[in-house]
Amino acid sequence: GGHAVGDAATGAPGDAGARDVPLPPASTAKAVTALYAHENLGPDFRYETTIVAPGPNTNGRLDGDLVLVGSGDPLLDSDALGAMAADLKAAGLVEVKGRFLIYDRVLPWVERIAFEQPETAGYNPTITGLNLNFNRVHFEWTRAKPAYEITLQARARNFRPAVTVSTMDIVDDRVPVFTYRQEHGRDRWTVARHALGNDGARWLPVRRPVAYAGEAFQSVARSHGIVLSRATRTLARPEGQVLARHRSQSMTDVLRGMLRYSTNLTAEVAGLQASAALGDMPGSLRASADRM
Repeated sequence: GGHAVGDAATGAPGDAGARDVPLPPASTAKAVTALYAHENLGPDFRYETTIVAPGPNTNGRLDGDLVLVGSGDPLLDSDALGAMAADLKAAGLVEVKGRFLIYDRVLPWVERIAFEQPETAGYNPTITGLNLNFNRVHFEWTRAKPAYEITLQARARNFRPAVTVSTMDIVDDRVPVFTYRQEHGRDRWTVARHALGNDGARWLPVRRPVAYAGEAFQSVARSHGIVLSRATRTLARPEGQVLARHRSQSMTDVLRGMLRYSTNLTAEVAGLQASAALGDMPGSLRASADRM
């Protein structure tokens, strides 16, 4: 490895080691992305996730659809969805007769950040315009002889709705530890029994973020007495009455957190939206990187 020390006040270089050895930039490249997003989106930019009712609302009963509209917010979590569901209840919503829709086309759909990274890596999820809990699902297990008790949750600090869009089967194969496939609209995982021990937990990436966020919001809405149908993705941006909204931290604070915790999803979303501020929305991460 190498190192370099400089004066933070003047920028003057100081001591350096292995200065001529080429090294991969790795997550230090996020500093460039942070500058790019800060300059092109502005320090006060905030993501705004909304719930829209395109149809008539009669005494708290929607005759039409209810739409969860994503903004790309990389920090959106299940607690934010819970707060939005509470706002719906406070606004007097009691029934939705139409469909429950999700709009996520504010960003392109990116299957994985990097295909050369491990399939099981929670830092390598799918990205779209509606990202929940960093598009990770919380897998937890506890030995309960003769089997295991397992949970898969859209886990945040206060709200931890169980999800079925991700499933886990424990198998007796010794290798590989995990396998993954998509089947019948779900993320299907297996894990080798010998690798579990007595108990534990880990985050796994979500490959169906719209279904994941939809199922989580269904759950938190139900806790407030609002029953929604299974979420369906809509390709048309909805117009209508905004019933609830969630605003993110400022871009400055979003980027500070991204640099502190080196969160890949935040970096890629911020880069995509900064590129979109300079022209059309890029269709891929590479196209965004080229523009940057």
